[in-house]
Amino acid sequence: MTSLRSQAGGVTLLHIAVVGMSLARTLGAWLYSKHQVDLQIENRFETAKKRTINLIIDRMSRYEDALWSGVAHLETRKSETTPQDWSLFANALKIEKKYPGVNGIGVIYYVDQYNQSQYIAARAAELREFSVYPPHNQEFMLPITFIEPIDINARAVGLDVAH
Repeated sequence: MTSLRSQAGGVTLLHIAVVGMSLARTLGAWLYSKHQVDLQIENRFETAKKRTINLIIDRMSRYEDALWSGVAHLETRKSETTPQDWSLFANALKIEKKYPGVNGIGVIYYVDQYNQSQYIAARAAELREFSVYPPHNQEFMLPITFIEPIDINARAVGLDVAH
């Protein structure tokens, strides 16, 4: 029995040092591996973030082009466009296909208090129901005058975004 104790109880400083160094190396390897994985995750995130930002910039640029084309349309028509003209223009843009996420494209005129009656008369001459809403106390109006596609945006026509 004494020989078993001497063999089993022979834990020396060398054994403790070997186990301690093994634990230290294992911990070091784990920390290094964790750091490398964290770097890979961060790099993937940064790459995905940059790609997403570039896609958003590209999409917004396309939307901006559509808006500028609307401005060009109005400029060439001397701002005397009709609902039918705007419909033809907007349909030519193929909004649903080329600009996913855009619910519609419209025209908002700035109408100061001195030109409100002229503006309302011009809308009445278009032979369509049109009223500006909601009432407010601003000295100007910014009503949505034309919008396409009209079927899903009809309720927006006349909305005064200055309210």
